[in-house]
Amino acid sequence: AEKNIYCAVVSNKRGVSLRAEAEHLGWGHYFVKTIGADDAPRDKPHPDPALLALDGSGIAQNHHLWFIGDTGVDLACAKAIGATAILYGEHDTVGGMHDDFPFALQVRNHQELLILL
Repeated sequence: AEKNIYCAVVSNKRGVSLRAEAEHLGWGHYFVKTIGADDAPRDKPHPDPALLALDGSGIAQNHHLWFIGDTGVDLACAKAIGATAILYGEHDTVGGMHDDFPFALQVRNHQELLILL
């Protein structure tokens, strides 16, 4: 937020519940959009929710766009929109693959993500 980076959440948690949780935690203001299940015609791994998160942003779908996620479904969604896939969390991976999906980088925790940013 301090660096004015466009941040959106794309989750398979139901959209209504996701937004309520973000507001309850006081995190809502960190994200331009919070997109959950049932907000787009199809959920992840399809590109629809990510495209909805980008709608109106003017951000191009290319390798400069980062999609950070902790599951193979997230990595598949990143690939579907042409984004750079970044795996989040303590996962055992082999050769830049997780759940048979490629990723460019891995951050194991929030501190590593902040350093990357």
